[in-house]
Amino acid sequence: MDVVAVIFIQKGRALITRRPDHKSFAKQWEFPGGKVKPQESLKQALVRELQEELKVQVSETELHKLGVIETEAITLHFFISELRQSYRPQEHPACAWLTYEELLKKDLCPADMQAVQRFKSKLEPKIATPYK
Repeated sequence: MDVVAVIFIQKGRALITRRPDHKSFAKQWEFPGGKVKPQESLKQALVRELQEELKVQVSETELHKLGVIETEAITLHFFISELRQSYRPQEHPACAWLTYEELLKKDLCPADMQAVQRFKSKLEPKIATPYK
């Protein structure tokens, strides 16, 4: 199953969202995104998911492919983008903006933690120090 996620960057931090209690990996943290529906491209799915989950309007041209993490259950396609607008979480009980080092200490879902570690060279320079 294909799943998409975005690592939103703003002011030297990355946005993560906490999974609801009723879902798998309950209470763990993840990057926003979701399942790709039949007939959708990866970017179309991500644009739709971000609208549904965060009420964020993002164009496909703002989403830049970061890489893929494969698990037994899913193929997770990661994108990176700057978030230049406000957001309103619809299903996540909490959101947080973290630096790279803070992400490494957070209880992230396994595939999201793999992404943080695997894409370190692309992420760390963008989210390396706390924003003052």
